[in-house]
Amino acid sequence: VRIDSITRQHLRVDGGNTAAGGEAAAIAKKKIAIAKELIYLQIELLRDHHIRKQRWGFGRDWALLLESGAKELPHIDSSSPQDTSINPKTSVTNVLRVSDSRVIGGACLEISEIVASAGLSEPVAAHACIIFYRYINLPSTSNSMSTNSQLRDIQLASLFIANKSQKEMKWKRLESVLEHAYRVFYPGSFFNPESEEAQNWERRVINAEKSVLTALNYDVFWPGVDWVVSAVVGSGAMSEPLAENTLKLALSGHVLAAGPILWLKYGSKYAFAAIAGFLSINIEPLFTALSLAPLSVSHAAELIYNSCQVLSKAKRSTSSLSRHELFSDGQASSMGANIQKIQKDCSTYMSKCNGKVPSDSNFVSSPAYKAIAKRASIRKVFRGVRSETIEERILPIFGKICFESKCTIRFSEGIAEGTNDIVLEGGWKALSIAEHLVCLAAALPPPETVEEQTQSSLAMSGSYAAMSGSYAALSEVCTTQDFHPSKDGNTIKQVKVQPGLLDMKEIYGKYGWEEDIVEFPCSGSSEIYDAGWKTCIAAKAPQEHLDSAGLRWWVPHQYGPSLSGSMCEIFSRPKLVTSGTVNMRAVALLAQSFTGGYSSLLKKFPNMAACLAPDYDAQNNGRSVAISLQRWPPEKIEIKEQGY
Repeated sequence: VRIDSITRQHLRVDGGNTAAGGEAAAIAKKKIAIAKELIYLQIELLRDHHIRKQRWGFGRDWALLLESGAKELPHIDSSSPQDTSINPKTSVTNVLRVSDSRVIGGACLEISEIVASAGLSEPVAAHACIIFYRYINLPSTSNSMSTNSQLRDIQLASLFIANKSQKEMKWKRLESVLEHAYRVFYPGSFFNPESEEAQNWERRVINAEKSVLTALNYDVFWPGVDWVVSAVVGSGAMSEPLAENTLKLALSGHVLAAGPILWLKYGSKYAFAAIAGFLSINIEPLFTALSLAPLSVSHAAELIYNSCQVLSKAKRSTSSLSRHELFSDGQASSMGANIQKIQKDCSTYMSKCNGKVPSDSNFVSSPAYKAIAKRASIRKVFRGVRSETIEERILPIFGKICFESKCTIRFSEGIAEGTNDIVLEGGWKALSIAEHLVCLAAALPPPETVEEQTQSSLAMSGSYAAMSGSYAALSEVCTTQDFHPSKDGNTIKQVKVQPGLLDMKEIYGKYGWEEDIVEFPCSGSSEIYDAGWKTCIAAKAPQEHLDSAGLRWWVPHQYGPSLSGSMCEIFSRPKLVTSGTVNMRAVALLAQSFTGGYSSLLKKFPNMAACLAPDYDAQNNGRSVAISLQRWPPEKIEIKEQGY
């Protein structure tokens, strides 16, 4: 297994000559298949390692799921019809028969006007447009999508969902939303909420809301924009009044109409930086404060400028509620000049930093959240623990310790041979619980507290010779001089493709916790039970279902994860590598504990599953994870719905 010398971004797997045929070809193909499964397992372990660190909370990663080729909306010419045959995949936009991207931009502008008319805040309009963009950029192959829904029904359904999600004020009822929408759609006309037309409209919007929620698998949440102001003000990049005015303008209708590339791929922080550039504000401090890539800021500014040009050519009157002097027809030349200034500032910053700019994939969470997590997180380490002690006393109850303490526990190789360091990371409460349980299980002395400046060096500690020997044992990797990292660095780009939705049929909660909190098998009973008679009940779900639902990080490890996520540093039982030889049964057990069961292992890693074929105990070792089902008491829900 070597890194390709031409592309520098691919792996070349050579198992032998397969052209000769016969037994030698079969052996070579089997070697290649096993090497591929080892590579895939390592990639999945690294992805799981990074996702657990990032603590995903808002569904799928739309930045990487979005296909930006033919769906880029602002770049059109109003004098020529748009070519819709470029994109080979049929999207919801085609199903709704939207042939001109100006219609999508006008829809977002109308959403902004309705929000302003209803007295809601600008983030509600941004949230509604993001839901709208997510829906229209989905493939239309889903059976749950309704082809009979009109574009305006989808607009209002997205707005109604965003309206119910905000917590700043009492959300507007559907009839109130329709009344404000009628004023925007048909200025000067009278709306009668008691008419048959209004009743039919309400039914259509409710059906459209159901279609949107079902098609998105209820992935309709987003992290908001409050952190943008906190980040730029806290870092001293901008004063608070100026930052709030800039953010308000970045959430206006013309910017929201800039398309899904801006709002699903780049996000609110790039819209904020681009608008700051249009307002002739110095954007250089924003690159560090918001962790921005300069080229992406330049592209975001182009998207906003093109959106304003397209909407200015469209013959429709816009309300003064969503109109700003920056987007007036007389400011077109000024915006064009500011585009050049923004591009120049981005180029200057890149040349000043010698091209070393932060990548978007490194900043999934906002800088404000990262700063809070860094201050709140504490590390302690048990140094020089014998490997036998970890294997016999800690690893059997490792999942229980993680579950009870909610603490992140990783392992690294110790300085002395045959020892490992146990690293605890988390808040003070989680750390105290985990420390007590580890000391109780293995009779260890109290751990050392790791200072902030030494945390990075802790991840790099260990025996590099042993590590390289393990890599060499797993596969014949290239030597150090053959390796040339790509320009993108060692960043692992990953995408979370599931929104995190559990099926109630897979959750068993009739008898509570039963025996063990983690290690009990799922009964698989199909008996229907009533989960609504308690505010909180204990239940359990199969690990395979949590994995398929995108909730992999809810599952406690059955192996000792490493600081780097490398397979060679994982502390497993039995060990993966002993005396320079790979134990394939141990690798298969590791893959099974990661996938959750033998059936998933058979689908994802069939060659590794063959190593467990005679072991019936290992095949039947499926896991279930304890979860808690909670709901609001019905009396509180009724009071909240009838309040105000």
